[in-house]
Amino acid sequence: MTIARLIRSVPAVVAVTAALTALAGTPTHHLPAGDRLQFTHHTAPLATPSCPQVRTPERISGTGPGGTVDGPDAILAFHHAYYALRSASAARAVVTIDAQVPSAADIQAGIDSLPADTRYCVHVAPAPYTTAGQQRWCAELAQQYPGAPETILRQAVTTRTDGDGRALITAITTP
Repeated sequence: MTIARLIRSVPAVVAVTAALTALAGTPTHHLPAGDRLQFTHHTAPLATPSCPQVRTPERISGTGPGGTVDGPDAILAFHHAYYALRSASAARAVVTIDAQVPSAADIQAGIDSLPADTRYCVHVAPAPYTTAGQQRWCAELAQQYPGAPETILRQAVTTRTDGDGRALITAITTP
């Protein structure tokens, strides 16, 4: 990336980052070509009581904002958008256009059906197999409604890195 292109893309990156971190509902479907998100703050106000904020090669867990650096970051970003930002457009920003993921309208309906203070925790581990050009991940999502015990939802998540180096979700299914 040339310096001039990098300088021109800074306002777009700042705008996307602000939208994802400020609970704004600004529609954003994809990042500018060549840009990757990596958030670094570690707040966990919506974490379930037993949610460690951990990142090792074998295990990633927590409620961090994620990004597009790798598959686990994209998975964290999707769930952070869903539970913390409550924004379907932010969730769709980390999936491919042709992803096997519900539409933004369906995602927003799911978000709107949850109490705003629903707690969550994402646990991600590499799946024992991959497919050509894609990585598979085993994800467990702990979800806790106010005053209720945690429930565990299991997901098989597929990601791939696009031509600009961004890791994006291509499918979320039940195993």
